[in-house]
Amino acid sequence: MAKYRKSDEYYHDQYDRHTIEGLKEYETLMGIKLNDEPKNLQDKMKQVRVQDYAIQSAREKRATIEGWKQKDEQRDRMIARHPVPMPPTCLCGKTMLFFDYDFFGPQDDIHFIYTCKKCRNKNQIIDQYGEAYLPPAKSCSYCNGNLVSKVTKSKGKIILVDTCEDCDRAETLEFDIPKPIKLKPIDENERAYYCTDIEHRRTFYEDLKALVDLADEIKVKPDLSKIEMLKLPQLERRLSEMLHKSNFYKLTLQQPKISDVITVVFSVEDNSDRSDRQSSKELKRLLTAEIQRTNWRLMSTEIVSRMGYLSGQLKGFDQSEHLNKLIKEIEMSDQKQRP
Repeated sequence: MAKYRKSDEYYHDQYDRHTIEGLKEYETLMGIKLNDEPKNLQDKMKQVRVQDYAIQSAREKRATIEGWKQKDEQRDRMIARHPVPMPPTCLCGKTMLFFDYDFFGPQDDIHFIYTCKKCRNKNQIIDQYGEAYLPPAKSCSYCNGNLVSKVTKSKGKIILVDTCEDCDRAETLEFDIPKPIKLKPIDENERAYYCTDIEHRRTFYEDLKALVDLADEIKVKPDLSKIEMLKLPQLERRLSEMLHKSNFYKLTLQQPKISDVITVVFSVEDNSDRSDRQSSKELKRLLTAEIQRTNWRLMSTEIVSRMGYLSGQLKGFDQSEHLNKLIKEIEMSDQKQRP
């Protein structure tokens, strides 16, 4: 029979109860309610912090509850694997009684707590191997001497007195014994307000990012009516026809290199009497004018011309940010040409 594992409803209630209490305290601290109408910017920023706290709590709920379940299930498995050892004998000679389990240490190891019915305040802890567990020795903060601890109960308090064997200095700690609290059912209206209705909301910064992304998407969308989008075969056919009229023949495009842009090396032959320099200059002028309103551009490297053979590189664009720049370039050129 499970000792620690509770019903799923129990864990959900525990988490929601903690969330509701925490948010109420945070609302009081901030001076504004989760869904109040803020009066000014300062109130709005306070409310953002309250809302983000609620959203974060909602997002952590599933993982936190799952962790609680796994921990309690592991404790139940350890109880099943480790039967309660034979009870030890108290210093007074009486056989001690098993009181409860405890789990501590790096691996949350199981320990068994025994108490003496006669001595009342004397306890003993046995580990999972049946050996007496001795807590780590404590030393005096003043002289580093060995401390002897004594625990007593008085009027709803646990009093721990550590006395140094060397200098007799004593340090006292008091802890209030928590009173059992009868948990009331969760108000379902509060659960909806602080927990359920928050689950699918976005934080302030997520909303802000969504707006920025939307603005960027609208901003970068190019107006394709202002530019001629040519594919590589269309470009080759168009340039061949245009260059043929000026005695440039045999236009050839090599295998393109593709990244965020397309780069292609071209070559052409000049069948005129132009010098290499004149041929290079004329080819550059013709190409620049022909592709000025398209998504293609000559690369900044010069056109090489030698003995009637010319080569250069073209660059093609199809990404929004690049096309927008080309469109602005075209619009500026049109403005300059207007009288």
